[in-house]
Amino acid sequence: MGIEELRASPQATITIKDAAAVLGINTRTLTSALSIHGGDIRAVRVGRRVIIPRDSFLAWLDGADHTEADQTASASAGPDATAIIRAKLIELLGELESVA
Repeated sequence: MGIEELRASPQATITIKDAAAVLGINTRTLTSALSIHGGDIRAVRVGRRVIIPRDSFLAWLDGADHTEADQTASASAGPDATAIIRAKLIELLGELESVA
């Protein structure tokens, strides 16, 4: 699944596998970044399954899903490493999609 497919999807949630594919990373790497494991990407456990709200994931990708503390820190200290990495990742994903 690509980022454009994800944006166009009518589904309310996505799987770890789909989110990892969009980011181009291993599912284990993504799992460690989920909110249920202390990470930044919002996830919900439903029984034994873990699902990711699609809109929250897209907001995280776009850099719009910040807490007040993150916004205050960013305003006083400039861009943080996570924001820089996220921006570069989005840029690289765009380049990869244009090649494919």
